[in-house]
Amino acid sequence: MTPDDRTVLVSNWCGYDVSVVDTATGKETKRIPLGRFPRGIAITADSRTAFVAVMGTANIAVVSLPDGKVSWIAGVGQGPRHLVIDGDGKYLYATLNAEGKVAKIDIATRRVVAKVA
Repeated sequence: MTPDDRTVLVSNWCGYDVSVVDTATGKETKRIPLGRFPRGIAITADSRTAFVAVMGTANIAVVSLPDGKVSWIAGVGQGPRHLVIDGDGKYLYATLNAEGKVAKIDIATRRVVAKVA
């Protein structure tokens, strides 16, 4: 759920997309195709950007919630699964299922700055 409580995002593992649901109506307002096995979702404090781990890749989708446009943080590591944004909104942490590691990603530069087992 977005911090402003207006939207719920649902990763559709077998549908290869993310559903965007309006909380006021309970209706799906759009589906955003992302590729094989979307999984964990983290949303920025301003409710404008969602990061979605695409577990069948080495990438994280960056979804603009106002317009549904998608860009990518590429080459994060194999099998990104769960995502968390730190309290300051500066770093995104991603578990890498196939590597047994956690990646620390600078949100501003969209680059991996560290990995730990």
